[in-house]
Amino acid sequence: MNFAAGILTTVSLLVAVVAASTANAPLVRDIDPNEPAFTLAANVGTLQVQEGARDKKTTFASAGESLTPALLEQLRREKVLRVRVKENGRALYLWHEWGWFAVAILGFVTSTFLSRAARANQMRALEASAAEGAEVRTPHASLQAAAAALALIEEEITEVPTTEWVIERLDELQRTHLTEFLDQLPTLSQQVGVGRYAQIMDRFAAGERQLHRAWSAAADGYLEESIDCLKLGRARIDESLTRFG
Repeated sequence: MNFAAGILTTVSLLVAVVAASTANAPLVRDIDPNEPAFTLAANVGTLQVQEGARDKKTTFASAGESLTPALLEQLRREKVLRVRVKENGRALYLWHEWGWFAVAILGFVTSTFLSRAARANQMRALEASAAEGAEVRTPHASLQAAAAALALIEEEITEVPTTEWVIERLDELQRTHLTEFLDQLPTLSQQVGVGRYAQIMDRFAAGERQLHRAWSAAADGYLEESIDCLKLGRARIDESLTRFG
């Protein structure tokens, strides 16, 4: 359902942008020459003008000119489709694409409803699991567990571990707490919103990269570099926790 909501939001946004871009650009055929003239907001069309031995391109009319009956007739002869005008309020009366814009707004509303429904279903599933006695961790709790595990690893570093020890501990961390947290990312985005989600994941991704470097350095036999990267990774993971607020 979240995937459907995302697709619907994207499509609605595209339709809204395209439809809105025509709000002040009425069709030339709909403009009444007997009504007060519109003022052009942009240059209109091009003409091939003979100048000596070469042709030169020029515009029918420039921005700021009034759309007089004579100019309007010329635009129709040259089959100009639309003109962009400054009188936005009057142009709305000639806006054919308002229906598509309304459909886009309806799409936004529907995608919001779908997203909220998905969130409610997910929360009900969590509550049901808790009621059945299953251990349920929130994304925040999973990340806290990962941070606590990293803190314990860093404490044990003082005992002068081997590269094999570092690899073993990082493998265990990846299989348990980090994987558990990554599996809960859809839930996290719904709980904290897009803005805070981006802040959390920015720091988490930086920490995860450092942990990968720590593993690679240990695999290559560089214990000191591995420990340095591990400490940096723990610091970034701790920073991501602070982003929860």
